[in-house]
Amino acid sequence: MKKMLVPACFILFGFFMIIVVLHLSPVGDPRLPSYAGYINPQTAVENIPKTGQSAALYYNKNAVSDSNAMSAICAMILDYRGYDTLYEATVLFTAIICVLSVLGFDSGKGFSISEYRKLSINVSDISRRMVPFILLFGIYIILHGHLSAGGGFQGGVVIGAGFIIYAIVFGREKALHYVPEDVIKVTNSLGTSIYAAIGLLGIIFGYNFLANKVAGIPPIGQPGVLLSAGTLFGINIGIGMNVSSTMIRLFFAFKYEEKEEVSC
Repeated sequence: MKKMLVPACFILFGFFMIIVVLHLSPVGDPRLPSYAGYINPQTAVENIPKTGQSAALYYNKNAVSDSNAMSAICAMILDYRGYDTLYEATVLFTAIICVLSVLGFDSGKGFSISEYRKLSINVSDISRRMVPFILLFGIYIILHGHLSAGGGFQGGVVIGAGFIIYAIVFGREKALHYVPEDVIKVTNSLGTSIYAAIGLLGIIFGYNFLANKVAGIPPIGQPGVLLSAGTLFGINIGIGMNVSSTMIRLFFAFKYEEKEEVSC
């Protein structure tokens, strides 16, 4: 009886999930409360932008005029809801502090994989050629976060992944030769500090914390230009520094095994 209970629960749960999915509104339905707010169901679709009162509708209509950000998502997470993203960056910083507190602040002096295992020449050659482009692509994503899909989080992950690939293939010492560990530590702290400092500019000018247009630093230039979104440009850079350095430090925090302990 007990053996049949768990499968029966899964089947029942799956059945109810299917029922719920079948009753969901179509993707992109303009009448959804998350987009148009609570309106009369008889309202014509073309009139929803005029009568809707939801935050999502406001973001879509005013992202460019308020922040010069071509990406409404960037304007939402870095300006309209800048507090949320600042807390997320703080969580990343807190996470790396906790991990290093448990594992020790030493990044580990163990041997990297490439020091005791001969890698294929194809792996090393391809990695050497691809990593610079991976890092460059990550920087591009960060700097163009307010113009397209992307930003500090996505670009920071790409940069961190590129650096980790290099460290796995060529070893810890070679990787830290290009980006010393002290630089990674400073970058990790500086990224969150940049975000908070930009928010403080709004208070200094007598406006709101983490505002953009009303912080005394209005967006300058034509929307779609690189330097045209006010504080969003700098915030993306700070987030990218925080995310990339957090990934790298977490990677090095988990020490490699000593050479004699590894069985190949």
